[in-house]
Amino acid sequence: MIYNSTFVNDSDSVTSQLNTETDEVSTNSVITESTTVLYQPWLYGTISKEQYNLNSFVLFEIIIPIICIVGLVGNLASVALLYGKPYVSSFYFFLRALTVSDAVVLFIGLLRSIIKIIEDVDPWLGRQLDIFSSYFLNAFLGPLFSKIASSIIAIMSIERFMAILRPLKAKEMVFVKYPARILAITIIIQLLFHAPTLVWLQVVKNADLNNSTYIYRLEYASWANVDVRRYFTYFVTFFNLILPVVIVIVMNSGIVILFLLAKRRRLDMTTVLSTKDNEQRTLTVTLIIIGLFYVLSLVPAAFVFIMSATNSDFKIWWKEHYLLGLIVDITILCITINSASDFLIYNLSSKRFRQLFIRRFVRPSCCTSDGLTISPRKQIYSINP
Repeated sequence: MIYNSTFVNDSDSVTSQLNTETDEVSTNSVITESTTVLYQPWLYGTISKEQYNLNSFVLFEIIIPIICIVGLVGNLASVALLYGKPYVSSFYFFLRALTVSDAVVLFIGLLRSIIKIIEDVDPWLGRQLDIFSSYFLNAFLGPLFSKIASSIIAIMSIERFMAILRPLKAKEMVFVKYPARILAITIIIQLLFHAPTLVWLQVVKNADLNNSTYIYRLEYASWANVDVRRYFTYFVTFFNLILPVVIVIVMNSGIVILFLLAKRRRLDMTTVLSTKDNEQRTLTVTLIIIGLFYVLSLVPAAFVFIMSATNSDFKIWWKEHYLLGLIVDITILCITINSASDFLIYNLSSKRFRQLFIRRFVRPSCCTSDGLTISPRKQIYSINP
C-alpha cells in the first residue's frame, strides 16, 4: 500500500489489517450439541481471498509501479520547467509546491511496491521491511505529503476565485503577497496533525518460541488512549479530507458561475480576468482540471465511507471484507493517478508549457525562451501563453 491513513480511521485501518491476518479476527460461534462451529463471514463475500490477492498483485506490483515511474519523471520535468522565467506569480509558486508534493507521494508509492515485490521473493524479509515502512512511510510521510497537496489545491482554488471575483484587488490578497508564508504555515499544521502517529505507533520486537529469530510488529502504544485517538482522527479527517474537497468544489463552481455570468452579459473575458487575460484564463483552466482530477480520485473513498456506515456486512472481517479491501486498493490507485497527472494537466491547459517542454527536452533549436515560437519555414514569430 502507498499509505493507509488517507481515508480510513486510525485503529480501524483497512489496509493494515488486510496485510496482517492474525489470529485475532472476528468470528461468531455457533453452538451445537456435538461441537462448536466457527462462522467466518468473510469466506462468503462477493470477493474471495484468492481474487483479492490476485488483484492486489496486479495493482501494486505491475500497474502502480509503472504509474509511479512515469508520473515521477513527468513531475520532475514539470518542476524544472515551472522554475523558468515566465512562471513567477504566486499561483505558479503553489503549483511548484503541489508538483513536488505529488512527486514525493509517487516516490513513496514506488518504494512500497518494491517492498511488495521483495515480499513475494522473500516473505519474511518483505514482511519486516513492510512493518518499518508502514511505520514511517504509510503512517506518516505518505499521508503528510498527500494532505499538503490537498491543502495546496484548496488554497489555489481560493486564490483563483478571489482573483476573478475582485481582479483589481487581487495583488493585495494574502495568498498573492505572502505565498511562501502560507505554504510554511500549511506544512507546520500538517506536521502537527501527523506527528502524533509516530508517537502512538511503535515497532515491537518479538522472538519466536526457540528465540532463534525475531519478528517485528506494528502496534499502538499501551498508553495511547483509544478514545483520544478516535476523536483526533475524526477531527483530522474533517480538516484534511472533507474540508478541502468542499472548498475545491465550492470555489471551482463559483469560478464557472462567474464565467457563465460574464458570457451571459456578453462581457469580454478581460473584464473578469483583469490584465494578462490569456495567462489568467490558462491558470483558471489549469486549476479547474486539477480540482476535477482531485475530486474524482476520492470518489472510491466516499463510497467506502458510505457503505461502511450503512451496510453491516461492509466492515473489517465481515462478509464484504475483501470487497472493502479491493475498493481501498482502487482508491489508492486513483490517488496515485491523480499525483501522476500533473505533467499531463499542464500540457493540456498551457501552450506556453508545451512550448517550453519542446524547447528544453525535445527540439531545443525550434523555440526561443519565454514561449516564443519560431516557424522554421516562414520565420513568423508569435507569442503564445
